[in-house]
Amino acid sequence: MGGEFTRALCLIVFLSIVVIGKGDSSFNPRCAKETITVVQTPTGRIAGCTKEWKVNVTNTCECYLFGVHLQCPKFDAIVLTNDDHYTISENGELKGDCVLNKGESLGFSSDQHHNVFTYVGDRIDFVVSTYSEACS
Repeated sequence: MGGEFTRALCLIVFLSIVVIGKGDSSFNPRCAKETITVVQTPTGRIAGCTKEWKVNVTNTCECYLFGVHLQCPKFDAIVLTNDDHYTISENGELKGDCVLNKGESLGFSSDQHHNVFTYVGDRIDFVVSTYSEACS
């Protein structure tokens, strides 16, 4: 009887591990990277010999997105205004990685909630690298 109990307990533990493992690995986010749009346009202003660029980052998904990181090569070569340092800042741990809104939420596009910043320098191709989502 003790052997049967042990086998049953082992089977339950094994199945629990398999089911939990599959649950974690099948995570399927609702919001693809393409739901975060990054639109960049020249403002027409020139500082010295370089252009000023306006960047608009919008969440078009129905979920809150937070912890949004962008690839931002050569970010240290551009100039931001003081207000724009909150909207985008370089990740101190990883060069070429920038964080939007200090990791706080981007909100919903239906709320017209978006993030805008300007910079002066050579054009940077900002590409979404990582983010988290919170859906209700």
